[in-house]
Order: sequence, then structure tokens, then C-alpha cells
Amino acid sequence: SPIVQLSLGEENDCRGWLVGEPNKGLAQMFQMMNGARIGVGLGATGIASAAYYASLQYSKERLQGRRLSQKDPTTPQIPIVEHSDIKRLLLLQRAVVDGSLSLLAQCSLYHDLEKVLDGEEKERYGLLLDLLTPVAKSYPSEMGILSTSAGIQCLGGYGYCEEFPLEQHYRDMRIHPIHEGSTGVQGQDLLGRKMMMKGGKAAQLYAEEVQKTIEDAEALEPLKKYAQALKESMESLQEVTLHLAGIAAKKGPDYFLADATVYLEFFGYICIAWQWLKQAIVAQKALDAGASAEDVSFYKGKLVTMQYHFGYELPKIKGLATVLTEAEGVTVDMTEDLFND
Repeated sequence: SPIVQLSLGEENDCRGWLVGEPNKGLAQMFQMMNGARIGVGLGATGIASAAYYASLQYSKERLQGRRLSQKDPTTPQIPIVEHSDIKRLLLLQRAVVDGSLSLLAQCSLYHDLEKVLDGEEKERYGLLLDLLTPVAKSYPSEMGILSTSAGIQCLGGYGYCEEFPLEQHYRDMRIHPIHEGSTGVQGQDLLGRKMMMKGGKAAQLYAEEVQKTIEDAEALEPLKKYAQALKESMESLQEVTLHLAGIAAKKGPDYFLADATVYLEFFGYICIAWQWLKQAIVAQKALDAGASAEDVSFYKGKLVTMQYHFGYELPKIKGLATVLTEAEGVTVDMTEDLFND
């Protein structure tokens, strides 16, 4: 984790050098910052990945209890990885880690395409990268906290002790939703700038990219239901965004952006569902083509993790959509004196 304390100027011997042109610092800083935000997402994903594999190893080795259907106390205990609740904790971690990594790879692809292409294509991938950058920074950072916490839970009390690395990963993870633009800033950037810039062009391009994936998945029978779920989620995204745009026109930016962080979370679940469906398409095609025996488990594992995200994570957008469309401006109208107990 990039955590270090720097002390500058304690001996009153500081020097500064101008980088670039005068009065252009903010614009230049944001060129650096956008790349740094991708880096933060990658760092968060790395920590979550380390926590996942540490908890997976422990879960395979730790013997405790028996299956709920097994009532004979004389039978051998089983590794906790065989318990459904531990599988849920591990699937959450895998869904977050591999989903985040997939989104970061998608952003890297757009970055490369923006560099090598010209004209409208260059603009297309630049806009897509701009749109997804706050999500690529915030989703791994915020969900990485929950993912690493799930890893600690797999270890029980051991996860809280220094004998295992999980507690260190948990502490290191907590910086990522804060530095290089907090999650609140990322939410305002996504909703207030990226979704609305150039008349919503970036949002339209994003919808086109997701639609391509939906159409590819619809061609594979086992994935049709997930394609439909993503399609409905994108429709919900459009409805919520249009509703909030109406709030902006009627009540101004304070009410429009009051729940931008909630909107970012809402967007993130859908975006990662898109990435998981892309992975599922590759996995399903590989299995249909007769994958080698050593690869079958890998591809099936991908499909099951995709099913977990669609079954356990994506449905959360329904509650978030309700919050976003039925909010009454509570956080705007709340005044400081009402916090006095």
C-alpha cells in the first residue's frame, strides 16, 4: 500500500520548481491524476487478490465441523471450504477481484486504442476511458474493503491476528477510497461530469459497448438469462440517470449531486456485471469447444463466479435505484444544528 509520511520544510530549506506553464497546473495535474486513479484501482485489486488467496488457502487447510446433513459426530471433520457460507465469502472475494481486474484491463485497452487511433475512433475510446476511470478507481477501492473483510471472516479470530497477513491487507486497503480523489469526488465526477459531457456522448458510447456484449451472450443458450438481466440493468441505469438529470434542471446541482456516491455504487455493480458477462462468454465458448481437462475447472469456476455476481451483487441495484429516484433531499436539507444530541 502506498502509505508513507513525508515531512517537508522542517529545516526551512524548501525549494520549488515550476512544472509546465504558469496557471496551467490544474489541467496538467488532472492528466496525471486520471492515470493515478487507474493505478489506485489496480493497487486495491492487488491487495484484495492477496487477501483472497490467503483466505482460500486457509479455508482449504482448516478442518472444522461437518456437513449440515451429517449428524454422526464420529465422522471426520471437513475443510471449511466445503461449508456453503465460506464458499459465499470466497465467491464474493473472487467476484470483486476478477471483476475489478477485468474492468482495469478494459480501461487499459481503451487507453491503448486512444493512443494508436485517430479521429472519431480516438475520441470514442478517450471518452470511454474518461467515463470509466472513476468506476475503475472506486469499485476496487470500496468493494476491496468488503472483500478483504470477507477474507478475515474466513479465518475467524486468526484473521484479526498478526500471525496471518489478512489484518495487514485490511488496514492497507482502507487508504484507497481516500487518496487520489475520494469516493465522494469520484461520484460527482461520474454523474456530474462524465455522464453529462458532450450531451451524454460518453454514456451513449458506453451503452453501445455493453449492448455488444449482451448480443454476444444472447447467442449462447446458457447465458441468455444473464444477458437479459444486464439488459434490464442498463435500462434501469438510463431511467435513473434521466430522473437525476431532471432533478438537476428543476432543483440545481446541490440536489442533483447529493447522492452521487450512491449513483457511483449503482453504476459500479452494473459495470462489473458487464465485465463478468464478457468473461462468461469466453468461458462458455471454451467449454463448448471442448476445453482440455485441466482447463475445465477454471472455466467452470469463472461461470459460477459470474452467477454469484448476477445472483448476489447485481440485485442490489434495485434498492439503490429506489434511493436515487425517491430521495427527498434529506442530506441537502439537513442542517448542522440538527446534529446536536
